[in-house]
Amino acid sequence: MSCILKAELREKVDRHSLLRDGYVIIRDLLSPGQIEDMRNHIERMVEQRKTQSSLNRKEDEPPGGAWVTSPSPRLKFDEDYDEGSLGAIEFCLAEETLGASSVLLDTSEVSVTYMACICNPEYEHGPAKWHRDTSPPKAAPLEGMLQNYTDHGPAYLQWNIPLFDDNVFWVVPGSHCRINTPEEDRQLADDPAVALPGSIPVKLKAGDGVVYIHLMLHWGSNYSLTKRRTVHLGYRRFGGDAMSMVHWRHWEPSLVGDL
Repeated sequence: MSCILKAELREKVDRHSLLRDGYVIIRDLLSPGQIEDMRNHIERMVEQRKTQSSLNRKEDEPPGGAWVTSPSPRLKFDEDYDEGSLGAIEFCLAEETLGASSVLLDTSEVSVTYMACICNPEYEHGPAKWHRDTSPPKAAPLEGMLQNYTDHGPAYLQWNIPLFDDNVFWVVPGSHCRINTPEEDRQLADDPAVALPGSIPVKLKAGDGVVYIHLMLHWGSNYSLTKRRTVHLGYRRFGGDAMSMVHWRHWEPSLVGDL
């Protein structure tokens, strides 16, 4: 049995749309107060991560280290938190996130496995490449993974929750339950960093959320200097017949002692 959500949130958590399209948008997931609190937590972690990146930079890296060279620098809450930013981790365990994931996964046996925030780069990078989130990236056979989903439903969900308006994320609706079409394969071979046929941008306002099935074709369309603070979460179900196929994301052990 899944969690019982408050009525207003429950109306927005549409499992049918998730299963049909591979994603579902939840508008106004965060209140204005929650948005402001999360921005403060995230900026605190960003400053700490930048400091660590500068201190740990390699000889061949510029001042600022890996943070300033990454096309999409990312926080990991279980590494970057301190006492002043624990609220970001608490949010990952809240009704809006963990509770909604329980409903979408249709079970109460759910855990957050990934807690991060995707940030803008320090330079104009441009688009990433289309992909499905599998491990390794070219895991095979894809048909087996898709059949597992078709037979048993999703066992792992990913979230994007922007703290500032965000339309970077694109998807191909319905691609979570099929292999690539010949047309998609031709386009990916020619240029994997442009819009695919049938793809659409997921336009989110600050405080909206999108939940998606990781096997779906998706794309970071433009990593630019525009400020980006998009909370990126992963939730896994336990028990049942479905396999999560996401075995590379785990908390840092040191976090457990602070929970």
